[in-house]
Amino acid sequence: MAEEKKDGPSGAQRSAENPMLTPAGLRSVAEQRLTPVTEQEAAEISALKVLEELRIHQIELELQHHELQRTHTELLFSHARFHALFDEGPIAYLTADDRWRITAANKIATALFGSELEGRTVLALKVDGQLTHFLASLQLGDVRRAEELPLRRPSGTFYARVVARRVDNGFLLAIEDITAIRSAHQALVASKTRLQRMLNASPDGIAVVRHNRVLFVNPAMCRLLAADHEALLRRPFNANLAPGSPALSDAPHALVELHMLDANSVSHPVECRTVEIEYEGYIALLVTCRDLTDRRRMEAKLAQSERLASMGMLIAGVAHELNNPLTYIQANLEMLVEKLGAEAPEVRRLAEEARSGTQRLANIVMDLRTFEVSDDEIAPININDVVAEAILMAKPKTDAVMRVTRDLGRLPSLRAAGERLGQVVLNLIINASMAMPADRPAQQNRVWIRTYATASEICILIQDNGTGIAADDLRHLFDPFFTTRKSEGGTGLGLTISNSLIQRMGGFIDVQSEVGAGARFVVHLPLEPDTPDVQPSVLQTPPNTAPPRAAIDGTLSILIVEDEPSIAMVLERVLCDLGTVDVLDSGNAAIERLRGGEVYDVILSDLVMPDGNGEELAAWVEDNRPELMPQFVLMSGMPHPEFASRRAVLRKPFNIDDVRRLVARLGAQARASDAQAANG
Repeated sequence: MAEEKKDGPSGAQRSAENPMLTPAGLRSVAEQRLTPVTEQEAAEISALKVLEELRIHQIELELQHHELQRTHTELLFSHARFHALFDEGPIAYLTADDRWRITAANKIATALFGSELEGRTVLALKVDGQLTHFLASLQLGDVRRAEELPLRRPSGTFYARVVARRVDNGFLLAIEDITAIRSAHQALVASKTRLQRMLNASPDGIAVVRHNRVLFVNPAMCRLLAADHEALLRRPFNANLAPGSPALSDAPHALVELHMLDANSVSHPVECRTVEIEYEGYIALLVTCRDLTDRRRMEAKLAQSERLASMGMLIAGVAHELNNPLTYIQANLEMLVEKLGAEAPEVRRLAEEARSGTQRLANIVMDLRTFEVSDDEIAPININDVVAEAILMAKPKTDAVMRVTRDLGRLPSLRAAGERLGQVVLNLIINASMAMPADRPAQQNRVWIRTYATASEICILIQDNGTGIAADDLRHLFDPFFTTRKSEGGTGLGLTISNSLIQRMGGFIDVQSEVGAGARFVVHLPLEPDTPDVQPSVLQTPPNTAPPRAAIDGTLSILIVEDEPSIAMVLERVLCDLGTVDVLDSGNAAIERLRGGEVYDVILSDLVMPDGNGEELAAWVEDNRPELMPQFVLMSGMPHPEFASRRAVLRKPFNIDDVRRLVARLGAQARASDAQAANG
């Protein structure tokens, strides 16, 4: 029986040959049988169960073996990677226990701090208390910290970036030498500081522009445009350009001249250069703007000086040639009058008239000599001394006519031509004495002379209680050869010459007067020696240019505001072939016309008018009808320094051809603007 069992198939083989012999099959058969299984069958079933469990356990062991092999491989790979990162990495790594004793160091750390690191304390690397504070804060609970610290090594002190964190019961420190990086950063910061200081100190306006967007401006550009830094960064760069100036493109260019408008709408001629640069990772334009206002002013002053020099030389020669014959002509006429006596009264009267004429010529020549080129010494002077001397010189002519009251304040010294200034003051005092009523006692005729200083100028006030100046005469007061005392031998050059002398000193004369209420003259002298001459800007038209198309069409609408009928009639006759010309005699009348919605292509307005002056009209138009301002032109025959920086002025007398070309050009611009607005 034993051999049969040995040689016969096993239970597993029988189970494979007969599915019914498997545990599941046996259970199924047992469940179907009506009688219970035998003990042998139960034993076989139990043995099959054990075999199945062993087979499953074997499979599990094999799976665990494979998992252990994979884990071992990953552990080896992780160890190799850790070795590569720790030992072969470019940063020094140190591990330390909870007492900060070094337990391991990689190659970079060994090369950086020396070969014998293990067993040493990390605090041996400190230079000052920064490392101690750093490690103490990490022990107090910080999981990870990073800081730049000075450390010690055999070759000396260096700066390192230290990153430390807790690892199990110790710490891991990563140390990177940043000495070179720190030095480069410090050099970069110093370079940026120097560059910023140079840009801030530059007298030229500098801006960085990309696609018309302002990325940077220096203080000089802020001063040029009279705006703060933030306002310029918010505004497109081309918005700062005056109308008619070429817009800046993204392409660099060597040099271009254009006009820029500041926040007060004042135009500045500038010389502009652009260079392509890299700025914050983008290609941009470095724009350098040099204000040419002072240069243009100096060029104009130089040209004026050259013209005055030429005119002075001519006048000096003419005066010399005229004075010689005038001397003996006048002497002979005086002798002729004496010899005639009471005889031939008609001839004597003719001789006296001739003598009076020669005296007038002599006075004119004397006044013209003021324009000679002179070597007046420009030096610090005491204004009060000059005024006091002028009062003393005028005393013989004024004592019998009026009483002079003076109030000379405390003044700083001023660099000026003292003799010329004294000539101006003397002329104003003599004029005041001639303005006194003839039928009033001298004790009631008064002149007040006062000097005072403000923050920017010195003023000389000469006020009288004479007959005053009529409004019609006031506008021509500084015109050459204009005088209200022709019968008294006035030449009309005194105030013209005085005004010219003060303007050469950079100042101006202000006049206020009413008939019967006296006159008030104030001489304004700037404290700065290089204060430019204050002159109204003059509108120029290119000579010998063909008129624009609008002039040929004859369809312009033109408004002339002029209270002098003769001038208004001349302008109406000159401009009628360009279109329709309306004439009004005051600024207030023009305001009423424009308030009704009337549209004009060109507006020409006189500056000084009794019923609303041109400046008031211009201010109203700018506030209420700004679209008309590009075609608005002021006209004046008097120097008005107070308007110089605000308005362009067409000087009287003017050439009628120039006026016609100017009006045609402005009219064409107005039509072009209207067409652009209609299409846009």
